[in-house]
Amino acid sequence: MGWIKKIFIFIIGLIAVLAISLFAFKYFRASKADKIHIPKDVYSVIKIDVDGLITDIFKNSLSNYSEYYTTKKDSTDTLKRTKIWNIGAEIPAKLYLFSLSDTSSTFYAVIGVNNKDKVQKFLTNDLELVADSSAIESGNAGLYSKRHFKVLLGGNSMILSVGPKANLDEMTSLLKSDQKDWQLANSFGNGIAQINNARISYVDNKKNWAKLDFMNGKFALNGYYKSALFKFPSNPKGLDHSDNNVLSLAFNSDLSLILKDKEQELEKLKLPIDSVYKYVGNFASIQLKDNQVMESDTVITYDYDDNFEMIEKKEIQQIEVPDLTFNVMASPHLLGYLPEKMFYKFSKNYSDGRIYLTTNNTSIETFNLIPSQNVLSLVYSKNSSAAKYLGWLPNYDRVVLGTIYGKAISDNEMGLKGEFVLENPDLNSFYQMLVK
Repeated sequence: MGWIKKIFIFIIGLIAVLAISLFAFKYFRASKADKIHIPKDVYSVIKIDVDGLITDIFKNSLSNYSEYYTTKKDSTDTLKRTKIWNIGAEIPAKLYLFSLSDTSSTFYAVIGVNNKDKVQKFLTNDLELVADSSAIESGNAGLYSKRHFKVLLGGNSMILSVGPKANLDEMTSLLKSDQKDWQLANSFGNGIAQINNARISYVDNKKNWAKLDFMNGKFALNGYYKSALFKFPSNPKGLDHSDNNVLSLAFNSDLSLILKDKEQELEKLKLPIDSVYKYVGNFASIQLKDNQVMESDTVITYDYDDNFEMIEKKEIQQIEVPDLTFNVMASPHLLGYLPEKMFYKFSKNYSDGRIYLTTNNTSIETFNLIPSQNVLSLVYSKNSSAAKYLGWLPNYDRVVLGTIYGKAISDNEMGLKGEFVLENPDLNSFYQMLVK
């Protein structure tokens, strides 16, 4: 029986060595992540705990082996994809994406490169990014892009850009920086204990923050936001969410502050802001119903007569638009200022101190507001219409139900809580949102 004991001891020893090696490797990666730097003048940072997410998924895969490893996959896709550890880039234990101003919706990240040829192959073959030859730098840096994702690739590092308005000059400056005057990334947001162990977190230099935690079958949102544009009422109201809604949003705050701040954007809709913002209240809502509305639209085309003179032709076409209703607390005289057509044709009505704008002109539905503890509420329900209007969101169809609620802490501070329930209650939620 001695050989059984030796085998048992050998297996225990092997497991111990493996555990120590994994711990040491994890510690090494974490210590490297602690040395990552970002510019001093950043406005906000999104931190993604890469190793934490991978660990969570691995643990979940042990109890859901068939879902992770035996599901049928496209063999051609499997052969095509490069292993993530072999792409020629240094994947950090924690990835930091940062924005450079409070008005920017674009985030950047700096990633080390140890094999430029492998990275180029990964960007073009696996991520299907397109090389922009007109933007290639004389310093042997190349730009690769696809929609709102761009990569500026240099010899030793690359700059990732996520957002609609990437600035090539900013990306080039980041790529060329020696980082001597940069700050430690993990020092940004010091003092906010709530985001320390989050898998994905957001924080800005005004101490606003949000975090996402991923569990099996769902993920949770928590956050805090303060703004001078908020002025919350003491008695907020809410909507009675209907089963026929795809999406409903209710917001309680002094709308005049927000309208005045967004004056330039609203002028594009030909709204006379100076004549409007003084006469709005502190409630607005949006409802998108599981229904389609047919709308008449006049299309103008041009043709030539027998004398080759250009003539104008008007053709009325029926187009399908969403069943959308806006509801705003405001003075009734503002009905005359609102155009009948903005991005869709809207029917207008006034009832109980509120203006109603709806694309469904067959029946303008009014509704009562109910007392609420929340100044913000957003409810999403998956149904047949969701694909038509939310199909641009990646893997949106994995979410069965989503809620976000905001509760006032003071006149201009709000705490956020949300939960998103996914299709499979057993699988890690980040994995469900990540896989195709």
